[in-house]
Amino acid sequence: MIIDDSSSCKFNKVDKFLLIKRGLKILKRSTVYEKNYWKINVSHDGYQKKYNTIIEREVEFFPEQTTFIGKDKIIKKTNNNYKFDIRFHVEPNVKLMKTQDNKTILIELDDEGWKFTCDNYDINIDNGLYFGNKNSYTNNQNIFISGISNNQIESVNWEIKKI
Repeated sequence: MIIDDSSSCKFNKVDKFLLIKRGLKILKRSTVYEKNYWKINVSHDGYQKKYNTIIEREVEFFPEQTTFIGKDKIIKKTNNNYKFDIRFHVEPNVKLMKTQDNKTILIELDDEGWKFTCDNYDINIDNGLYFGNKNSYTNNQNIFISGISNNQIESVNWEIKKI
């Protein structure tokens, strides 16, 4: 349903080539798989050269509640104001609708309802391009969280829950 390249833990040959070519390095990768709990924690230095920033994402999944709880950390070397956007690239067949409170996105996927929330920051929907099919692209939508911070470590908590 939700695809975000910063949370990927397995890489094929093309992914490895792009990581080497771009100079992106996975700094941390750990996984926990238990009967009723999964956790993935990854970080990368893809924004190190341009923005002096490390990105870390932790995603926990609670199968019995059909809930994903995520935390994105933006780790900067300096204390200065910066604007950030965290994007969640969604497949073209997924429908999104923003609620009036600017804290919730409703997701429709194969006649199922999901709810994406972020209490600390406004979230929005943006148009984009999906490159999931070989040699072609199609229009899609993205969920994004945006904010301004001056903290060296900014934590952004979000949740996806089946409704």
